[in-house]
Amino acid sequence: MQSAQKFKEQLNSFRQHPVWQKLRPYMKKGFIAAVALLIIWQLWQIGWVEVLKSLPSQPLFYILFVIMYLSLPVAELLIYRGLWQLPAKSLLKASITKRVYNEEVVGYSGEVYLGVWAKKQTGKTQAEVARNVRDSNILSAANSYFMMLIMLGLLLTFNVIPPTLLLPETTWVIWSVIGLVTASALFLGIRFRQYYFQLPLRQAMRIFSIYAVRFVVQHALLVLQWSVVIPETPITVWLTYLALIILVNRLPFVPSKDLVFLWAGIGMAAFLDVPAAGIAAIFLVSSALNKLVNFSLYLLFTSQQHPKQPGAEKKDRR
Repeated sequence: MQSAQKFKEQLNSFRQHPVWQKLRPYMKKGFIAAVALLIIWQLWQIGWVEVLKSLPSQPLFYILFVIMYLSLPVAELLIYRGLWQLPAKSLLKASITKRVYNEEVVGYSGEVYLGVWAKKQTGKTQAEVARNVRDSNILSAANSYFMMLIMLGLLLTFNVIPPTLLLPETTWVIWSVIGLVTASALFLGIRFRQYYFQLPLRQAMRIFSIYAVRFVVQHALLVLQWSVVIPETPITVWLTYLALIILVNRLPFVPSKDLVFLWAGIGMAAFLDVPAAGIAAIFLVSSALNKLVNFSLYLLFTSQQHPKQPGAEKKDRR
């Protein structure tokens, strides 16, 4: 116990060190630049002309993007409205801003923003708000990991990953192992929840259910969106990409995860025997749209927080 506490103190001391504080923003920018250069190199290898020819032109692709972009903020609106009883409009704005911070700054910076914002709006203590955000994050992570197990089972069942690499060939064994692991994790999580979790069980199950429905809808729409652009692609290919995007999204403290997924997704195209130009075009447009919408909404929300003073308008007229 003492060694763990000592390690934690050393880690906090390292994070607060002036040298690390100076290097951290440069390391983040360097990481993003390195991934961007790798993507440019991949696109160069494919051929820019081929990629441009493969850009999605179907309106449904862009309609589905909007629905998927809003799915997480809407889910969090339902979750935090039940916890904090705040107006839907302000909660939706806060959830979108949280998403922007997590995707464009660094993982979990959005949770810090949401905690500070909620304390001002609700009048609750910082500790109570932090526990609500923490518990919601635990449920979100648990949902993702359970879904990841199910996805792994599907990949093994459809022989996308050879079952003999991990488990015996029989399908019932695969699903039995996944069921046992899932049931054990659920039992342990519920049995010892009082040590790391504050929400009542009924409220926790409600939040978990919202995340589960959102997860299924989000990823089903994602497969539909990809299929619109590259029809007749085997479902196993899309399941593999879904597993990849779930894994990338759960990586902590990684900035611009959409770029990481774009780089890895293009690299996997040859392995999965799908057209690299089409895959590059889909993921490139999705990443660009995501950043454009994030940037636009962030500017819109921040400008609304700082309206012009009444006298400023008169000065402008002069």
